[in-house]
Amino acid sequence: MSHNGAPGVGLSSGLSASPSSELEQKISQLLISMNHVSESCFKVENEVRSQRRILFFVTFLVVCLALCLTYIVQDMSAGEIDHCLVRRNSPPM
Repeated sequence: MSHNGAPGVGLSSGLSASPSSELEQKISQLLISMNHVSESCFKVENEVRSQRRILFFVTFLVVCLALCLTYIVQDMSAGEIDHCLVRRNSPPM
């Protein structure tokens, strides 16, 4: 009876060694692929950050330009041109 049990134990230990090494290989492959995914995510994150900076800078420039143009148009409509014309048409003193 013990003779029949011994090969079973040996057989099960032999089988568990092979799946264990396969499991270790799969785990190492999984870790390698996770590392690649992590690196890819890091690259994408850096690209997104740089694009956000560029977008913020361009938006800032557009807002500044819009404010400057608004100020210029308001000054022109407030009569700056009229004052220049009045000075030209006024008689010299």
